[in-house]
Amino acid sequence: MRGQAHSNIEIVNNGSLHRAVVEEYEAKLTGHDDHLKSAMNALNEKLKFYENVEMEKSHVLEQLGFSDKGREELRCTLMEAAEKVKEEQDKNFKYQEILINENQSLSKQILIITDMFSKKVEEFDDLK
Repeated sequence: MRGQAHSNIEIVNNGSLHRAVVEEYEAKLTGHDDHLKSAMNALNEKLKFYENVEMEKSHVLEQLGFSDKGREELRCTLMEAAEKVKEEQDKNFKYQEILINENQSLSKQILIITDMFSKKVEEFDDLK
């Protein structure tokens, strides 16, 4: 790095810097290398952390999207099932009313037939 910094400085300044200034600059950089490396490592770790948080956020948002879609599908399925149950309930109620009416009609017919039978039995008894 020091050689690269030295050559970059010389290229930028077209060789106008004195050797002493370059050496002083390199000394300052060398003294701060450990500190800079530590800072860079810490920043890299923070960057990784934030990247992981972003990935986790994307994953959670994707899962929420799937969950919302599933919830909507479930809601639609429940609504359809409720409609079918209501229709079936209405059909059963109508059928129940038909059966009740038929039962009442048959009961009346039974009473009429029973009454007719009783009269025939009386007539038969009178004939004897």
